[in-house]
Amino acid sequence: MVVLSVLPHHWTQILVLPPDYKGKVPDGYTAVRPATYNTMTLLRSILASEAEKDVQAGDALVKQVKIYPLSQAANPPAQRLLDMSDILYNGLVMNRPGFARGSNS
Repeated sequence: MVVLSVLPHHWTQILVLPPDYKGKVPDGYTAVRPATYNTMTLLRSILASEAEKDVQAGDALVKQVKIYPLSQAANPPAQRLLDMSDILYNGLVMNRPGFARGSNS
């Protein structure tokens, strides 16, 4: 189980649960129940403009998001963020037989 906390104007604690989870959702969490174990999360700030102050405000908001296992909710670890601005990369999801197992077949 993973907690995703977001602070637009208040904290929202989203609990991503595995598909077969049957337990109770702890108070204060909004549960998300994906149909599979293969779940992706994308985090992006939407800026009011390209002005430097808006870019800084968007960056500050992203840095407030925390993703961690529910077992660490009482003492969340430091968040590690990668700034992918200006970095070219292949973001296509590889969706071929065997990929989920880690093979290239």
